[in-house]
Amino acid sequence: MIMNIINKEKEVLPDKSTQRIFIGGFSQGCFMSNSILVSYPGPDPLGGVICTSGLIALAPEHFDNSTAALNAQK
Repeated sequence: MIMNIINKEKEVLPDKSTQRIFIGGFSQGCFMSNSILVSYPGPDPLGGVICTSGLIALAPEHFDNSTAALNAQK
């Protein structure tokens, strides 16, 4: 569902760049935002996340291994 929202927002932008899209959340929303950031499958990474009171606890097998995702994971 979140990926669909991101893709719809991308289509509204004049340059269609996901690098202008930031997501964020508090607590579980932070966890979800971080999960989306490192697993977003698009050719370009998201702009970033703004999170409070969350954690990153992802298993490596859930990470997207595209160049953009690997750079975001660094």
